[in-house]
Amino acid sequence: MRFCISASEHVLLRSAYNYFKYVHRTVNGSVYSKTSTVSVLFEPKALAGNRTLLLPLQILHDDALEEALIAFVKGGGHLVTSSDLFRRNRDNVYLSKVPAIFRETLGWQDSRFIDDVPELEASPNPVLAERAYGQGRMTVVKRELDREGWASLAKAGVQA
Repeated sequence: MRFCISASEHVLLRSAYNYFKYVHRTVNGSVYSKTSTVSVLFEPKALAGNRTLLLPLQILHDDALEEALIAFVKGGGHLVTSSDLFRRNRDNVYLSKVPAIFRETLGWQDSRFIDDVPELEASPNPVLAERAYGQGRMTVVKRELDREGWASLAKAGVQA
């Protein structure tokens, strides 16, 4: 089994250590086993050939990455991302418009970001939105998902 995890270009948490700890221990640790491979991707072009991409905490919007993620899902990949995907622009300013990836892959018509919808955030279900698109699938999970939650989603993604 092979999993890919994108590395965010910028860290917008309180410290780089908290980001590293969450991504390494919680996300990477949830999918690592003796029979799996975890790759860390640094460029959108590195998505090709992967089945499942775990993308936690990718807060900054990047046009090239957004286009690559849409193509990845449409071409048969399973994107599992946290609800804070593309919340801010490169100047670290909150976006006022929901990015195209949500409209295209999820059919999201709401003018609010997924994590701004109280009824979704209040739900005990860690999956806030999920939909097949093209030959693939996109899943949006709560930003605070724990290690067990990432592990169960990664396992389901590989079986899909």
